[in-house]
Amino acid sequence: VSEFRRAPFADSSVAERDDPERTLDALVEACDRQLLLILDEFGGPLESAQRGSLGGELFAWIRTRMEDAKRSVTVIMAAPPDAEALLRTATAGDLERVDTFWLGTLPPRPAREMFTEPLAEQGIAVRQDAADALASQCGGHPYYLIGLLHKLALRLDADRKKWDVTRADVVHCVNDLLADSLPLSRWVLEAGSALSSQLCLDTIVRLTASPNQYVGVAKIARAAALGPGDARSLMEGLLRYQLVERSLDEEPAYRIAFPLLREWIRRGGLRRDFFAKVDPAMRRCLFALGKHEDHKS
Repeated sequence: VSEFRRAPFADSSVAERDDPERTLDALVEACDRQLLLILDEFGGPLESAQRGSLGGELFAWIRTRMEDAKRSVTVIMAAPPDAEALLRTATAGDLERVDTFWLGTLPPRPAREMFTEPLAEQGIAVRQDAADALASQCGGHPYYLIGLLHKLALRLDADRKKWDVTRADVVHCVNDLLADSLPLSRWVLEAGSALSSQLCLDTIVRLTASPNQYVGVAKIARAAALGPGDARSLMEGLLRYQLVERSLDEEPAYRIAFPLLREWIRRGGLRRDFFAKVDPAMRRCLFALGKHEDHKS
């Protein structure tokens, strides 16, 4: 975003290397001061290690470098919540002593600053009501803040004479994002049954008239034809990704965490995405079953 006013986006990707440890070693050796190394999307290597398609050299390198008294190297690895267990099981003990920190959603002020600060660097003003709307639509969830910011950058990039962001711009960008396949992390959908996870989210929206209304886990289980234990487990998985919020009542109850996701589900986004990936024969079967269920109700 910081460069989109000055020049078209450039490809800044680094060429793939066959030997990542050697590349990282060269980087460390070339640095004569304290080095902070950030490895994003680290769930991928952990997953590959568990499948056996990635050896343990990378993890051993990280441990060795972090324990090297001669050089001060700090490594930060970013991964989804469900990847934490893989730190203990897929790295042959190399990373079992790594400290883990939970990074949740952003409070309102930092969420607004994700929009206002990079745009201000380009001389673009974001009106207060627009900044509030941008942040609240995503509930402070960084994954969706970035998606909405990307839509906003494209809109501004298309009109180089525009130097402010209004509430109308926010509405336009939200509708653009809702028309897309709103990204749900595959880790969310693969932590349990993909269909069951989607059913839980869809069920909450179908059973609530208001965004503030919670649905008890027993009711979710009945409506989604799930066992109570399965429904509870799936809802706790969605809670870890902060796609839902849990009430403070003794009996667990949940609601969709932020307006953007709720509206996307309400417009049929989950069903549309799911059916687009289903085998055509299975799609016809599910469609016929859905018609039958609608008729019964």
